[in-house]
Amino acid sequence: MDNHLASKPISNEYFDIFDDEIDLWSLFSCEEEYGLAHWCVKHNLSRAAINELFRNPMMATVSNFTSSDTLFKTLNEMSYSMGIDCWKSGKVCYNRLADSNNLRDNDYTRFFYHNPVECIEFLIQQPAFREHMSYAPAKKFNNAEERIYSEVKSSDWWWDEQVH
Repeated sequence: MDNHLASKPISNEYFDIFDDEIDLWSLFSCEEEYGLAHWCVKHNLSRAAINELFRNPMMATVSNFTSSDTLFKTLNEMSYSMGIDCWKSGKVCYNRLADSNNLRDNDYTRFFYHNPVECIEFLIQQPAFREHMSYAPAKKFNNAEERIYSEVKSSDWWWDEQVH
């Protein structure tokens, strides 16, 4: 974004992502092959069931996979920016009366969490949500010229917070 836009309201036109810049199925030959892999994983198919599925001659027209090994090799190449490595953990003791100097490990409860900012960044980058994202406030009106408040982007708060 240009610096001269710093005082202007942000609009979707500065954040356009062109379809040719997005490869939604980068590891798969097409959307159908991705859908097939998703279905196999979602239904927790065994390797034997996947091998039987791919032995069916009709599958050759849908997928390049020939066995469960080729399917799982492709799945293992997928990268997840919100994968297991980004989980953080901490410990908390719920006993307020306990002496903090004498607590044992089993006096604590472990909890896991994600950094909420990283979660938001991850979600904003997802092409599937692109058409549903709003980067600027919007005022909507009905046929009687009455203001409609339907989402955060149509609230007065966003208009008030927007740099003028």
